[in-house]
Amino acid sequence: SIQLLGRAESAPTTDPQGRIVLPGWAYNETSNDTKRFYVQSNRSFHPTDMAELNGGDMMILFRRFVPSEGNGMRIGYVTKGELDQAMAVAGTLNPRIIAEVWTRDG
Repeated sequence: SIQLLGRAESAPTTDPQGRIVLPGWAYNETSNDTKRFYVQSNRSFHPTDMAELNGGDMMILFRRFVPSEGNGMRIGYVTKGELDQAMAVAGTLNPRIIAEVWTRDG
């Protein structure tokens, strides 16, 4: 089980497939092991928070702050299997977006 998930407040970069990604880390206090992975994003929504669910799946909050175009948020979902695979090879997660809300939605 992961005890801590983190994401760096760094500028987006690209992975070998050319996808826009941001780095993340998972720390296991029991094994004292840190694993790196990447979270796929786009030019306007960036991951700002992550939470592991009871079964090991993960939810990711993506936020967008572009005052001239509208602000918004997305909730992404990643299975434990996808997270484990990405951590094993420092791979890229492509979260399934399950919700999207804009300030203009009220």
